[in-house]
Amino acid sequence: MPPRIIIKAVAFPVLLGLLLLAVKSQDRAADIDEVGYKTQELNELQAETVFLGSSRTYRHVDVTRFDSLRGGGNSYNFGMRGGTALEVHYQAERMLELPHVRWLVLELGTVRPLVRLENRDTRRTYYYHDLRRVKLASDVTLAFDMPLMRRLEIIRGRLKVALDHYFLVGQGEALITGRTVEPEPFSRFDRRGFSALDYAENAGRRSEAFRHPKGQEAFRRKLERLRHRDAEPTAADSAMASIWIDLYRRAEAQDVEVYFAEQVGEVGLDGLARVLGDALPPGHLIILNDMERYPGLFDPDLWFDPGHLNERGAEQVTDILAARLPPASS
Repeated sequence: MPPRIIIKAVAFPVLLGLLLLAVKSQDRAADIDEVGYKTQELNELQAETVFLGSSRTYRHVDVTRFDSLRGGGNSYNFGMRGGTALEVHYQAERMLELPHVRWLVLELGTVRPLVRLENRDTRRTYYYHDLRRVKLASDVTLAFDMPLMRRLEIIRGRLKVALDHYFLVGQGEALITGRTVEPEPFSRFDRRGFSALDYAENAGRRSEAFRHPKGQEAFRRKLERLRHRDAEPTAADSAMASIWIDLYRRAEAQDVEVYFAEQVGEVGLDGLARVLGDALPPGHLIILNDMERYPGLFDPDLWFDPGHLNERGAEQVTDILAARLPPASS
């Protein structure tokens, strides 16, 4: 084969890869509702305190109420439906780049080995799956008690998602379609990123399901699990805790205070919370799932479904967080 043809054959994928990386560098994920409009609002507000997490953060932390109880400040709820621990970590690192952020409150969550199949090939998954997140997920996966070949297969799947993160043409969709200009609010009931489940589109149906005997039984089973929090930490718990501890230390070096909150309704965090609690300074891990310290939170009348509180429950969570974090003037 002539050298000229070989050079062209090699140059084409290299140039294409560089082009796709350039497109990726301009992608602000503005076409992903939760990411796009919340990023814009956060930057407009220049928020000092940012809450990051899943729907349990999104639905449980009323930042307007939080600021009033805390004596001022400017806070924003960056919780997102379906938010994963890796996504929270990715967003937290982005927040450390913002000069106006002084406090981060991160919902504690586990890094799961597998990407859920229905979420794997989506923009929502691609945007935060860079090589750093893949490395962190791989460290946790290798610590799980499962056959080595299975662990390596899972890591290979994560690498595939990372390649799509960097090189898939679709990653430039927000830039190409022009949807970076006017991100639409996710909900007209949003108050600086917070919206109680009472105002969700399917609120009535979900509430009825919770009140049904099957929903109440699921709720009782969850309370029983929370009542017996005695799981010993595993190697995977220690690997996950090291991720959050490293983030805490890097934030501390940048004069950003990080707090972790185990949100009400989450289960299976016993071991992780124990390792993290031993490593962090007192007060920086807030266990809302503490049935002895916060018995009022577990009144069924404050719950919307087996995993989330209603607006009255969210008020109580917000009050606890406002009391546990330092005043805005500090």
